[in-house]
Amino acid sequence: MHNVIMLVKTYYTGVLGWNKIIHSKDPVEKRNSIAMAGLLGVSFLMIFNLVYNYSATIADFYGVLVGQWVVIAMMMAMASSMNFMNTVFRGNSILFHAQDEDLLLSLPIPFVDLIVSKLMNLYLYNLFLTAFVMIPASVAYAMKSVVQPSFYLLSFVGLLVVPIVPMIVGCIINMLVEGLAG
Repeated sequence: MHNVIMLVKTYYTGVLGWNKIIHSKDPVEKRNSIAMAGLLGVSFLMIFNLVYNYSATIADFYGVLVGQWVVIAMMMAMASSMNFMNTVFRGNSILFHAQDEDLLLSLPIPFVDLIVSKLMNLYLYNLFLTAFVMIPASVAYAMKSVVQPSFYLLSFVGLLVVPIVPMIVGCIINMLVEGLAG
């Protein structure tokens, strides 16, 4: 398990550009990386606000017709479709065609740990996409209707579970495509 955590940490450190921010000796490169991280953070807040307003509008509209629970169902469907598309189109490069595949295979790490780390990378990315949609929708739903305390626990569990099925189906499609192409 230690190998899996280390591989996931190394992957996301490289992908997110934290090494440039922390270890860069060039002040211009460091400043540009910090500015890019700041702009990315502002963009995330803007998208979060957009999804929240969209969810609140849906809750107001459908609250009159069928109930505000439709917000959660629609956002789960949106998150599932986003995760499926992400896994089908991006999963192939994460699972089978990594740029450092030869380097990873030469490490003294069991092959199973390498595969589990790749699946964990894909799951964490899908979890991030799901959180982007489900957290604002849950906040909008909680503000528009009366919720029980168990809603927060179920929202958290749902956030962790929603990416699993689309990821499995997308991985199966990727394995079939890779098997037919290879």
